[in-house]
Amino acid sequence: MAAHADSPDGIRNALTAGADSIEHGHRADRSSFELMKEKNAFWVPTIGHYFYAVDSAKSPQPHKYMQETLERTRQNISIARELGVKIANGFDPSSAEAHGKNSHEIIAMTKLGLSSLEAIRAATVNAAELMGWQAKVGSLDPGKFADVIAVSGDPIADVGELEHVKFVMKGGAIVKNEFAVH
Repeated sequence: MAAHADSPDGIRNALTAGADSIEHGHRADRSSFELMKEKNAFWVPTIGHYFYAVDSAKSPQPHKYMQETLERTRQNISIARELGVKIANGFDPSSAEAHGKNSHEIIAMTKLGLSSLEAIRAATVNAAELMGWQAKVGSLDPGKFADVIAVSGDPIADVGELEHVKFVMKGGAIVKNEFAVH
């Protein structure tokens, strides 16, 4: 069960009720993360929208709120890493145009404290575990669905490469291949 919880009280209530993951958790405190660790729950920050929208906020109040949320998330990523809380990736697109831009969440997570590898794992291995699908997706192993992307560069060195997908395999079938020789 996933819980859309933001405040420490809401997070505590959700975890006490058996939530497996906390979506957002933007106002979480250290005790929130200690309880997540104790309950073996995931944190899914869903911060990509704020990260990309903060500078285009139309008025000072939303801009200030998003900046404060981003700074709290930066601090909370540090706490979650220190405590060993599992972090999974989940993207919250705010418009139809934002759909398909899941790389924004991965990039935002690196800007807020995760390494490129940790952010990629949050979107693959950790997300698969959270969903209970680790036997089907999340890594390149025999018998899994063979959902794969490829980029031109090294996404560990430059996570921004994930915005420029050149190859897509879905269920073992190639659906996009800009590397193919014509």
